[in-house]
Parts: sequence; structure tokens; C-alpha cells
Amino acid sequence: MSTLDDLQSGQDNRGEALGDESGSSISGLVSTLAVCAPIAGAYLVIFLILRRSQRRFYAPRTYLGSLRE
Repeated sequence: MSTLDDLQSGQDNRGEALGDESGSSISGLVSTLAVCAPIAGAYLVIFLILRRSQRRFYAPRTYLGSLRE
């Protein structure tokens, strides 16, 4: 019943909740990227190393010049 009383009295806190939520979502995004970016970088480095040492596995099966038109 207090919600009905708040609406009738004009006390609405929706704007305050939106302000708090946007700050926490930006910090959540930054903290997620701070964890995921080094992991993605490590996978990229591993791929680049393995691509050179495992040429047969990472080589293309065909080349554009060898395909029939």
C-alpha cells in the first residue's frame, strides 16, 4: 500500500534508480573486458605460434587459383 501512497504524494524514485544502474553496468562492462581481453590475447598468441609450427593443420585445403570456375 505504500507504493500507492508514494504515487499519490508525487514521490517517485525512478530517476535515482536509473542513475545508479548505469554506473554499475559501465563498471560491470569494464571489469568483464578487463578479464576477457587478456584471455582473448593469450588465445591469439597461442594461435599465431601454432599456425607457424603446425602448417599442415592450419594450411588452407585449396587456393583460389586451383579452383575451377
